[in-house]
This record gives sequence, structure tokens and C-alpha cells, in this order.
Amino acid sequence: MRAHTINNELGDLDFNVATNSQGLGVKSFTVTTLSRDASHASVVAKLTPDNWVRKSDRENEIRYDLVWERGRWAIDDVNSVIEPNPWALRALLSQYLAR
Repeated sequence: MRAHTINNELGDLDFNVATNSQGLGVKSFTVTTLSRDASHASVVAKLTPDNWVRKSDRENEIRYDLVWERGRWAIDDVNSVIEPNPWALRALLSQYLAR
């Protein structure tokens, strides 16, 4: 997605949500279940970058909140809680649509 400035505010998303980056190549990944019940689950994907160095390995962790719908798991939200710039996709989209 492309970013556009609207009244000094960022418009469209301008990063790759799946890798929390712009241009990161993923060499490998692991997925760990954080919690799970019959209708909800949270998993964390730990990425091993192929072409990227980050300040902290924790920046390579992306959490997916899942819901069980129509016989399959569906992504409900995607987020990164790493300071100083934590984000959640649902919140970003809600803020954008509220404008």
C-alpha cells in the first residue's frame, strides 16, 4: 500500500504487516501457540531475516490473533508489541476509517 499525507497525518499503511518492515526477506520462521480454546487462539511467528538486521530480535516477532470461523482458523488481528512503536492492525485500520 502507498502512503499519502492527509493534513500532516499518515494515510494508507506503508509497511509489510506480515514482517513488520519494508523489504525484509524471511529466511525461515517458527510459530508458537501462546493460547488456544475452541474459538480463539494467539500465535507468535518468530522470523529469521535473510537480509535485515534489527536492534532487537524481538522486532522479528509478529503476533496473530485467530478466530475459528466456518470450520477454519481466520486471522482476527495482527500486532507487534515491541516498544517504542507497538501497533495492531485492527487499531490502525479503525483509526484510518474513522477519519
